[in-house]
Amino acid sequence: MFKSILFVTILTLGLCACQQDKKNNVNKQLTQEPSIIAQNQTQKKISQKTLVKDKVTQNQKFKSKLEMIHNGIAKKRVFEINNEKFTTNKGHFKKGDQIHNLNINQDGVIKGSIVVVMIENQSLLTDIAKLGQSEKIAKSTYRLTFIADQDLLAMYHRIKKMSGVKIVELEVDYTPKPKIEVM
Repeated sequence: MFKSILFVTILTLGLCACQQDKKNNVNKQLTQEPSIIAQNQTQKKISQKTLVKDKVTQNQKFKSKLEMIHNGIAKKRVFEINNEKFTTNKGHFKKGDQIHNLNINQDGVIKGSIVVVMIENQSLLTDIAKLGQSEKIAKSTYRLTFIADQDLLAMYHRIKKMSGVKIVELEVDYTPKPKIEVM
């Protein structure tokens, strides 16, 4: 009987000791939880602020891109030359000006000459020949070269309206520019 009482007493003391250990752990967790909760809340607030800042900066970037696109389109003018559509920032075409062909989506440079095809068996009219330096390049086909500062768009439309003219084409060079390597 003594052994059984001793056994129950030891068992009870062991259980009490374990219970006390659990209470200490629970107390530690309870005292630590508010600080952990506070840390989690501040981390959530920081992450929310970061998300808001990221969204704001993304919106600002998007708005600035839209403005750049809008301003770029608003400044560009569209012209129909050679039965194709071209854009440029200028209201005129001069030798060396860069233009963009919308039909083939390629940039080009105005060469400074206009090719004129006359109606069959008709030579270049003197009115047209006076506009620029003329060169016969084929039967009823002439190349008119102009000085650098002349408005080729105006010349193109002027020649196109003249009688006896079959085809008028403004020469555009689509050769890509070589890329300059930086060392």
